[in-house]
Amino acid sequence: MVRFIKYRAKTTAEKRSKEIWEQMLGSPVSTTSTTKYFYDFVASSKSFGGSYMLIHDDGALLNEDEKTNLDEEEWSQEDFDAWLLKYGPVDSQN
Repeated sequence: MVRFIKYRAKTTAEKRSKEIWEQMLGSPVSTTSTTKYFYDFVASSKSFGGSYMLIHDDGALLNEDEKTNLDEEEWSQEDFDAWLLKYGPVDSQN
């Protein structure tokens, strides 16, 4: 089951996914690395609409605010699908 964290800014989900991957590596991601992100993410195609990070595990690497967001907000698949229809993705990492 995939869970979702919604961010207000377009670049936050991408930035945060990269930070988590760097945390796992213990060093910055190399420019020549093929893997640059830990979680998949999608950003709005518009100048507003924010971004989503797609959580495919238990979220153990998330910070406390993100864990609270994941547990309390409970963004559903339906919320995400409606967001996709409204904002359409700019980029998605798989």
